Amino acid sequence: MIAALVCGILGCSLVLIILAVVFGSVALSQIKKTGQAGRGLAIGGLVATGLWVAAIAALVALVVADGTLDHLSTI
Repeated sequence: MIAALVCGILGCSLVLIILAVVFGSVALSQIKKTGQAGRGLAIGGLVATGLWVAAIAALVALVVADGTLDHLSTI
């Protein structure tokens, strides 16, 4: 549960994003079966991960649309 939240907040790399989704999904499944606390932490981790994915996708879309990487091919 806490691992999902931490990885979600620090999810600026692909590995942390994948780990956050896995930890969050496993935590939600475990919470549903056992009734443990921590549902909010797991959901928070998944939401933070979703925000990272959206931010990275927007950044990639802006770079592709702007074509700012064209000047790097001459280096």
